[in-house]
Amino acid sequence: MLVFMDDKERSLRGVMEFLREFEREAGLVINVSKSSLFVAGRFDQSLLQTALELGFPLEQLPIRYMGLPLTTKTFRLPKRCFYTIESMCSAFLWSGSPHDSSKAKVSWNDVCRPKTEGGLGIRRMHDSSRVFALKLVWRLFTSPQSLWFSWTRHYLLCHSLFWEIPEGSRGSWIWRKLLKLRPIAAPFIRHIIGNGESTLFWFDNWLNIGGLIDIIGDAGTRVLEIDRQAMVSAAVQNQTWRIHRCRGEHLQAILSSIRSLPVPSASDGSNMVLLRHDINEYKEHFSSRATWDQIREPRQTVWSNQLVWFSQAIPRHAFIVWLAVRDRLAMGSRMRQWGLVQDSSVLLKGKTNPDWEITICSVACHQRTRSDYILARLALQASIYGIWRERNGRRHQRPPRSALMLTHAIDRDVCNRLKSLATSHEEEDSELLTHWLSMRGPLPR
Repeated sequence: MLVFMDDKERSLRGVMEFLREFEREAGLVINVSKSSLFVAGRFDQSLLQTALELGFPLEQLPIRYMGLPLTTKTFRLPKRCFYTIESMCSAFLWSGSPHDSSKAKVSWNDVCRPKTEGGLGIRRMHDSSRVFALKLVWRLFTSPQSLWFSWTRHYLLCHSLFWEIPEGSRGSWIWRKLLKLRPIAAPFIRHIIGNGESTLFWFDNWLNIGGLIDIIGDAGTRVLEIDRQAMVSAAVQNQTWRIHRCRGEHLQAILSSIRSLPVPSASDGSNMVLLRHDINEYKEHFSSRATWDQIREPRQTVWSNQLVWFSQAIPRHAFIVWLAVRDRLAMGSRMRQWGLVQDSSVLLKGKTNPDWEITICSVACHQRTRSDYILARLALQASIYGIWRERNGRRHQRPPRSALMLTHAIDRDVCNRLKSLATSHEEEDSELLTHWLSMRGPLPR
């Protein structure tokens, strides 16, 4: 149970008084020695003195249980919880309320895509939960010194193998979820043989072809005369591979792969466990980003990615342009209804067209210098945003602005953004404002 309070002594005493009242009513006693006090930021020193008098031990965040931090990166939630939370997030994104889901312009599946694939770079909660569950599986092979590993091995595995323990075995709901992830986790883990004493011969991927038990089958233990739970070191005798001869062609290919490896020895040190970060790329550390990128369903990169998302862009402008590129804002038709026609600019080199697709392709695909390319995208985004705001204003009965006023407002947005970049460590970014003013020239009054 978590109880939140402020940093005052009276707050702590008030909590204790409430707990005593709870004890009188329910008969349940709070064990102070098993409770902890966590403080953060500035706090009253008298609070610490009172906590010591009451017997509360002081701890530091994050809260840990059996060596693991109690965060959402560790524990999984039911899918129904994810769907409910994401539904509220989607509703809030489009309407400002977590309960109004009728205004969504883009499906949540498309929103939760990388920006390079046309999304907003948000990760689905289910995918993130699966990634961090895979991290727990990773810890089973890389953190044998942790208390959680020792407890799991003694009480859950009971000295059985993680790869073959039945799913319906003892353990919590979270543990059973980890067991169901074994087919997904197996291809991610690869063993580099040292002394061969901690790598399973049949179940671990040490030949970079997967578990041998899945390739050869259960009969392989009898054919090769190697025990089912044996380590790789058990297949070595007198500094050579001790493997029974066989005639099967598929077995001959596997045996050739084994004999091509150096024979493990005690002087080679411990084995290494690597995580797959990409195709044929394994590293010694866990990467949530690399893992997430492999378990999700990828899509093709969209051509408008660099037009919408770049480091110099104004975030609210980029979001509206993202909608416009997805054809969720009919900006071209709105503008022509107002009688406004796009003027050729120096940045676009005169190659503009009232047609939306032609204009977008012109900005996105035309070859320019880096500075011109940045300014062209900034100007386009500021124009789309300004016209969109003007459209909303006229729809909601605000006084309309003239084309000249709108032009000055767009220029002001661009200049304000460029002024913020003037202090950038990038020399080219710091000179963008000067380049913009020299390129656009004086504005009409």
